[in-house]
Amino acid sequence: MAIRMFVLLLAAMIPASVGAEGFIVAWGDDDCFVPEPNDGFVSVSCGEGIGESFFLALKSNGAIITWGDNTWGQCDVPAPNADFIAVAAGAAHSLGLKADGSVVAWGRPDGGACDVPEPNSEFIAVGAAGAAGFEQYSAVSFGIKEGGSVVVWGNGGYGGPSPNIGYRAVTAGYWLQHSLYAVVYFLAINSEGEIVYWGHMQEELLELPQPNVDFIDIDANGHHALAVRWDGTAVGWGYGAPEPPLPGTAFTDVSHGYFNCLGLEVDGTIQAWGYQGHGLPDPATGFTAIEAGSDCNYGIRNVVTPVGDHESTRLDQNTSNGTPRVAQLEDCYPNPFNPRTTIQYVLNRDAGARVAVHDMSGKLIAVLVDQHHVAGTHTVIWDGMDSHRRAMPSGTYVIRLKVEGGEQARTVVLIR
Repeated sequence: MAIRMFVLLLAAMIPASVGAEGFIVAWGDDDCFVPEPNDGFVSVSCGEGIGESFFLALKSNGAIITWGDNTWGQCDVPAPNADFIAVAAGAAHSLGLKADGSVVAWGRPDGGACDVPEPNSEFIAVGAAGAAGFEQYSAVSFGIKEGGSVVVWGNGGYGGPSPNIGYRAVTAGYWLQHSLYAVVYFLAINSEGEIVYWGHMQEELLELPQPNVDFIDIDANGHHALAVRWDGTAVGWGYGAPEPPLPGTAFTDVSHGYFNCLGLEVDGTIQAWGYQGHGLPDPATGFTAIEAGSDCNYGIRNVVTPVGDHESTRLDQNTSNGTPRVAQLEDCYPNPFNPRTTIQYVLNRDAGARVAVHDMSGKLIAVLVDQHHVAGTHTVIWDGMDSHRRAMPSGTYVIRLKVEGGEQARTVVLIR
């Protein structure tokens, strides 16, 4: 039975992870659906565990697009469908996080997973999970509030961790007990980068990866789990856990399907391991977000946007007439970072250039530079502050370089 769970990061994302504005790419089964018009998306979330799958996709304008199974109304977004900054899909219910920090829940009502506890405010991330055994349906919702406290609700919530403060990420997993009851467990990363757990953990999952330090991202599915360390290496554990790629692969995000795993590298390349029936998209580059599913995998690829009256080209390609590219946004270093990261970019001719930071919903955080440049290599530092000199929370952010003729984006991970 397909069972799905979702990861949270403090940048208001789902396991799921989100990225810069772009278009959806789907691969896997022949009937993988892609909504039209296919533009302006920043994240996608897959819900499965009861019957057919359903999907939530967030657009940069704050609206949610849905498709798939709607037996319990999990695709009927409550009005007004606006101002959302994150989405999460469970087995038969959905969550949306609003820009004001409140959570909206809809779908299958029994179990309490749609009953957001009061005060419904100050949330910075949301997640949902659910499954059905032969005897019972179980669903849970969870979120992180400002300050890093974890809030859990639904029929199987099991409270939160203790002490409940300073958490960077949390994920929930379900497994079937005697094929009758779906039971839930939780894995979370605290402010020290350590993994903690609570709920109905399986014995194989209790053997946490060692040393239990420096973790920044985590996801789980049924009998096994997956986490990413500060240096970008992925670690898997549990019963039948797929073996991650060798050390040296720099991941910023991971997504755990029931049989397969996806990892997003710093340069936007997707890696896959475990069950390989889905393969990889062609090309597997230029991505800013990923979501692994049982039948279909989804990703957000960086969009080609208009500049003036002409369509721009991506900066990591030659222009259509074969002339050299105008500019190149290099890898940011360090990444992940705390408290600052260096952004390097190269201009092949004199040109105006703008470097800006966006959050995972596409909202502008800060403009780092916007002026005319001479040809050559340039650097600028982002210190994790917004334009009002307020410290941004831990999470994934998008660095965007824009010049006449195109733009390019890279993701960075801030760890507080």
